[in-house]
Amino acid sequence: MEKQNVKKFDPKLLADLPIVSEDGETFSDKTQKKLKELRVYEFSNIQDPGLAADFMYGTTKKNIKMKLFHGGLYELPIVIAKFLSNRKIPMYKYTPTGTGDVVKSLTGYSHRFMLREVI
Repeated sequence: MEKQNVKKFDPKLLADLPIVSEDGETFSDKTQKKLKELRVYEFSNIQDPGLAADFMYGTTKKNIKMKLFHGGLYELPIVIAKFLSNRKIPMYKYTPTGTGDVVKSLTGYSHRFMLREVI
């Protein structure tokens, strides 16, 4: 099998990024160190296969813009890989009622991206 090039981002910039949590959770120093470890991942765009994905990670003061291509190998911190893997779109079901109305209900989620760790 042919060895592919791994795209690396500036390690100093990645190390300075804050850990963003959707629910405002704070992490211990040990956990933060673990989440900032760099690993190699293969990126897959599940929502739009074959297309690149642009996204930004961080806060308003410290952030990084990335463009990841479907099938590419990237060296990323664990926290960014988890952030991308958790991006999802809600799926709804519309059910007609007997009175002519339609009721919208959440049936699940469809994930947008997948990152597979490469050893």
